[in-house]
Amino acid sequence: MSRLALAAKVIGRVVTVVVMVAVFGAAIANAGVAEVQAGLSGFIAHINKYSKTVKVEKVSSLPDGKHADVTMVLENSRPTYVIRYDSVAEAKPELLVRPMAFVLTVHMNLSSSYGRMELFYNAAQGSRAAQADLAFNEVRFSHSPNSVKFAKSFLVNATDGLDAKVDALMANYEAEKEATKQAREKAFKEVRAKDRKLQKERSETRALDAWEAQELKLNDLVVRNDRAGVAKMLEAYLPWDVMDAFEAKVWRQWVEAIRTPDWNNTMVAVRGVDYETDKVQRLKLADGTERLGFFSTVLTKNQGSYTRRLRSLTTNREQNDMSDSSAAKLLTNQYWNHSADPRASSFISFTLDPQVASGFVGGPKFKKKSVEAGGGVLAVRMDSRRLFPNMSSGLAGEIEYLAPLIIFPDEVVSYKEVLRYEDSARVIESVVEEVKAKTGITLVEQSGSMAEERFTKAGGEAFKRQLEVPVQIINMCSKVFN
Repeated sequence: MSRLALAAKVIGRVVTVVVMVAVFGAAIANAGVAEVQAGLSGFIAHINKYSKTVKVEKVSSLPDGKHADVTMVLENSRPTYVIRYDSVAEAKPELLVRPMAFVLTVHMNLSSSYGRMELFYNAAQGSRAAQADLAFNEVRFSHSPNSVKFAKSFLVNATDGLDAKVDALMANYEAEKEATKQAREKAFKEVRAKDRKLQKERSETRALDAWEAQELKLNDLVVRNDRAGVAKMLEAYLPWDVMDAFEAKVWRQWVEAIRTPDWNNTMVAVRGVDYETDKVQRLKLADGTERLGFFSTVLTKNQGSYTRRLRSLTTNREQNDMSDSSAAKLLTNQYWNHSADPRASSFISFTLDPQVASGFVGGPKFKKKSVEAGGGVLAVRMDSRRLFPNMSSGLAGEIEYLAPLIIFPDEVVSYKEVLRYEDSARVIESVVEEVKAKTGITLVEQSGSMAEERFTKAGGEAFKRQLEVPVQIINMCSKVFN
């Protein structure tokens, strides 16, 4: 055989070997990818067994040099965790364990998904406090031993030596925990310093004194249905300078709904009124009729004029968070706090269920020769921006809706006192009939899983609207403070 032929034969064998190795390597790589995808699918199926709250998404790249992370979106009216990963994490599945463990820990702890979504939103808008809280929680939750072990079980066939690779990635846990803890403590101090600065500036400049010197106080404006006057007053008292993005944009939406209500998009709901906590505002008109207004407990429990009590919108935020080590102050936490204890709350509770409302009516006041009503049943029709499901409540069976701060007379559809316990059913029936006559809405008992599912969906839709405040509203309100 000639040297040329021999060389050709050798080269051919080499090429064949190289091609076979390449094909075999590709097959191994593809098998690894398939195992990763199967592992992720199994993990998601486990988490979503009872409700779809997690999904995965492959992306071309991620910020800050990451190859896998967790974010949140609203999907099908539910806050949903998204485990994002790129091709590097697909080739190195050990990088997926940490975000998987984070999601599992959060899921098992049943922590507020709306609160966490608010935190993600504020962090994306540049809040250092939210960013510090997220970083601290990510380290803490993603290193839970049980969650890490469970996450690895879905990827054990996707790569060799998974345990050792994950251990190497998590070797700096203590250092990370300490660093994020210190960053959180720093952010905590910065937030509280801003609170003190605002209080000091208001005290030194006496910026609110002119409002409190006005002849017509907040309650006078409310019963006169002076929406523009109330909106302007709230803009002066709300602590905009210390609010994160979500809280500020939602309050701006509520203020705009006070100033210019949308009567084409309304909610109808009922409330059991208790005179121990509900201080009904009344204005007698020349024709003998009354205008009624209602306030949340943050305004009714304090001293001084109702205008001065608006200062509690600032101080109450501080008191609610005194025992909390979180740096950020979340509006959704205020929703949850209301459901846990409505005293000193910025919200007024309502429900779609008349039977639930009847359980909150104040009892009659018995005197020597008379009996006085201890409360009544209130029905309202309000702009749906200002009457929304309490998506953070753990009491879905109550179908609780929240209204911030104030009920105006033109929002009252019916109010009837309950003089005796035995009158309760009759009064409820009378209110339901009046609501139907005036609005066309029939209020019925809301019970069972179907009602709770509708409530949950409505809560997600309301939260989405709060996230998506039109830009013109934000700009219009912000002009007041520039």
